[in-house]
Amino acid sequence: MTERPAHPDAAVCRAADVPLLVVSCDAYSDLWRPFFTLLDRRWPDCPFRVYLGTNERSFDDPHVTVLRCGPDHTWSVNLRRMLDQLGGDYVILLLEDFFLVRPVETDRLVRLVQLGLDHHVGCLRLYSILPPPHPLHHEPGLGGFEPGDPYRVTLQAALWRVETLRRLLVPGLSPWQFELIGSQLSETFDEPFWGVYEPPIVYEHVIEKGRWKPAGLALCREAGIEIDPAARPAFTEEAWRRHNRIHRLRARLATLRAETVRAFLAGRRQTGLSLAVHYLCRRPLSVGMLAVVVFGLLGPGPLNRLRRLHVRAK
Repeated sequence: MTERPAHPDAAVCRAADVPLLVVSCDAYSDLWRPFFTLLDRRWPDCPFRVYLGTNERSFDDPHVTVLRCGPDHTWSVNLRRMLDQLGGDYVILLLEDFFLVRPVETDRLVRLVQLGLDHHVGCLRLYSILPPPHPLHHEPGLGGFEPGDPYRVTLQAALWRVETLRRLLVPGLSPWQFELIGSQLSETFDEPFWGVYEPPIVYEHVIEKGRWKPAGLALCREAGIEIDPAARPAFTEEAWRRHNRIHRLRARLATLRAETVRAFLAGRRQTGLSLAVHYLCRRPLSVGMLAVVVFGLLGPGPLNRLRRLHVRAK
């Protein structure tokens, strides 16, 4: 029997079979219309089937399939229920407050998705705030996130292996906890975690703590996108600057803590102590860091046991 030649677009078709899930809940329904207006405008050739995850509400758009996950529970439980309905081995995740700021590079994004499928990645981040620490010399433009790297797991736009994602969705987690606890849980995973240096999709994260960020409001004004100002409050410029200073400090401390733990686990006690001192100069009453120092000095085994207890407690 003569074998049929592969269609020249077979790889693209395979990548395009991956669904794109916009994760949301009914409390954020005021964002759906502006989000999808920008998606249609700045990604008109999106080749993926688009789904919107909600609780009970519907959304009228012929290009969007709504997945209702029922009454609101925790964020991780909601997402698990969405994945139950979606099926499939891989999924592209976006959040509903990621508003596109420029046209998406569709061809490059599809090639990246195909690359992720071919290499069986656990996660391939399509947009990175923190660049991957370890360049992949066999795949120019991509880098890896190794176990112990800060924010190995994030909720930036990404291709996810569904099985990998499910293992990280511990019931009860918020998005913020998912990133922190998920990064620790992922350290035992064998599948690759990759990310891009130059993103094919660029967006503004327009909501923080349930409020409009000034940059998000400016983006909507410039794009002529109507929003419902009564649906949620907005940061003033001054309040946002204060909040952002605190957020950057917390991010630096989280990175410093991860580097401290990694040094102790690698047996580099002097480096671990030096990093811990820097941390404690900013947070002198941190019981968590003091525990890391004590168990880190005892060795990698005791420190790993402490970390497992910490994850279970969360």
